[in-house]
Amino acid sequence: MENRLQEIFNEFKRSLSENPNKSQHDESSSFKGKRSEKYDQGQDTGYPRKEFPKWEDEDPINWISSAKKFFRFHKTPKEFMVEIASTRLKVNAIQWYDLYETYHRVPLWGQFKRELLIHF
Repeated sequence: MENRLQEIFNEFKRSLSENPNKSQHDESSSFKGKRSEKYDQGQDTGYPRKEFPKWEDEDPINWISSAKKFFRFHKTPKEFMVEIASTRLKVNAIQWYDLYETYHRVPLWGQFKRELLIHF
């Protein structure tokens, strides 16, 4: 799953560099692309890195709150949110999500949050 997460991030970065006009912050998109390249090369950019939260103690409210902050910090497109979040689920939550995904399509972030809160 980590490989899939890396693929999603790489695809996101490619889409930003190929379509800078689609960015909400046109002037800063090329700067952010350069910053991402430095991260990929392991260089210290002086910018903080925010890691995606791990699913712990089946506490969906705090986990969702942390995930939203991660997505906002990284300006994650909505279509990638559930794929990224699902890679960090553990134990019962990943079993629940795998079963959910078997019988439903991959949900959007809002639906994913609602279902998570119902089940946990």
